Amino acid sequence: MKIGQLVDRAKKRNPDAFVSVEREQAISMVRAVLIELRSCISDKFEGEIKIVGLGTFAIKNVERKNKGNVLLKRRVFFLPVKDRGRRKKNPLN
Repeated sequence: MKIGQLVDRAKKRNPDAFVSVEREQAISMVRAVLIELRSCISDKFEGEIKIVGLGTFAIKNVERKNKGNVLLKRRVFFLPVKDRGRRKKNPLN
C-alpha cells in the first residue's frame, strides 16, 4: 500500500481529523512519522517500543543454524493495543 492510499483510507474513516490538512501535507506528515518509527526500530537492538493508543513493536534476535553456522536473525512483531470494551463512535451519527 502506498502512503497516499493510507492517508485516503484514514481520511475516509475519520474526515474530521483532516479538515484543515491538504492531502499532500498529510502524506508528508505520515511519511515523517513512519520514517521516525523505522529509525526507532532500527536503533533498538532488542526489546519493546510502545506507542500509546497504537500498540507495541517487539524486537527479538533469534539464532538460526545454517550449514553449521549460527546466524542471528532479527524479528520485529507488532502487537496492536487491545480494545478494552470502548465503544467506537459511529461516523453516521
